Amino acid sequence: MKSQVVPVAELFVGWVRETTGKNDGPWVEAIQRTTGNKKGDPWCASFVNWVLDIAYRDMNPLPATASCDVLLEFARKNQLLTSTPQPGDVFLVMRTKNDAIHTGIVTEVKADTVKTIEGNTNREGAREGNGVWARERPRAGLLFIRVPS
Repeated sequence: MKSQVVPVAELFVGWVRETTGKNDGPWVEAIQRTTGNKKGDPWCASFVNWVLDIAYRDMNPLPATASCDVLLEFARKNQLLTSTPQPGDVFLVMRTKNDAIHTGIVTEVKADTVKTIEGNTNREGAREGNGVWARERPRAGLLFIRVPS
């Protein structure tokens, strides 16, 4: 359930890390397999899928995908995009109106920023990082997917 999304995401902060910094390692590869991708593939959307699968007890309301653009398309089609995020929602970093390049879980909403938990990032916020990190991002340039309660 949505109330479990943030607590589940918090479980992975600080200990899910890549082994060599090349989208690999035991936990990273397990997370990647949930969306059918493999060692070396980007895994931010796979991390979102992993968290939602656990929180929703295998009844994930979003598609099992490693693609941020698939999440964007699904959210548009199902009218799940919002500009007013809530904890437990999913964020998308947008390069253009139709190109989402990174994703994660919203944990707290502030006036101009959101606190997040993200896979395949680092402390500086790279979209190709080295693990699961808690971050704070400006809301500008983000879209939000309202995850059902």
